Amino acid sequence: MEPLSTGGRDILKLVFLNLVWSITAVLGALVDLPSIELVLYRTAIACIGLFLIVKTLGIPQSISRVEVIRIILTGAVIGAHWILFFLAVELSTVSICLVALATTSLITSFLKPLFHEESKPTLREILFAFVVVIAVATIFGFETDHSLGFAAGLGSAVCAALFNLLNSRFAKRYDHRVIASWEMLGAAIFCALCLPLSARWLSREGGFDLIPNGVEWLWLGILAIVCTIYSYTAYVELLKRLSAFTVALYSNLEPVFGIALGVILFQDHQQVGPAFMIGAAVILVTLIAYTATERPAQERSKGSPV
Repeated sequence: MEPLSTGGRDILKLVFLNLVWSITAVLGALVDLPSIELVLYRTAIACIGLFLIVKTLGIPQSISRVEVIRIILTGAVIGAHWILFFLAVELSTVSICLVALATTSLITSFLKPLFHEESKPTLREILFAFVVVIAVATIFGFETDHSLGFAAGLGSAVCAALFNLLNSRFAKRYDHRVIASWEMLGAAIFCALCLPLSARWLSREGGFDLIPNGVEWLWLGILAIVCTIYSYTAYVELLKRLSAFTVALYSNLEPVFGIALGVILFQDHQQVGPAFMIGAAVILVTLIAYTATERPAQERSKGSPV
């Protein structure tokens, strides 16, 4: 049996990371904190952990101040992505939010010329991205009566596309752990600035809810270490070899894994019906087809005249 190629291992690792990210919702549900406070703890703990790792391992940080600022601002975009995601859920439903977020790969395809001048949206990318959007919509339903929630979800998708494209540039120049440490700092600062908005959105009579209780610290630690420090640094490292579009397209596995985990851990069978089976099958077939045709498409691109 022949060993997997580097590309094959990268794809399998990307699939595994989406499985890890699907645990995020489960851990978030175990911590009784508002969304912004939860993300603040997650990013702050991850930031401290990453800086300790960089310092302990003696990883060089040969980055100019201008680039550090750019990376921190990218972290703020990540913070905005998470906040808009939770806001979309609060304004509408999880279904609306995930359908909106499924447009990330489509948005990535159209935005990439802003970051890579030689890159243009291809019909192939648009087709695969559009099929995945339809598949996710099939799983979660074609709801149309939550325009504000859908708008927030689209905002979250735009932020996801932006930080994917920005990180694809940073990853080729700097160590992925250094990038992640500064970005988590930017995300934590952004979430801290949004705390007053959190109290207003949720109409909390007691003001901020900042102190986790007992075992919640354990869930926060797992969320920060496994779902952020490990998975986020691994994601940035993969962007050295995989395109931002590929990463965005495969991110649609996360809600599929999330539903499957809900069935396994909580016996939640509500969303597992024919629509889920059809939608999940379409997503899997689309990802396999995209991966199988990616290399020939790259070879044609390299061989075509400029």
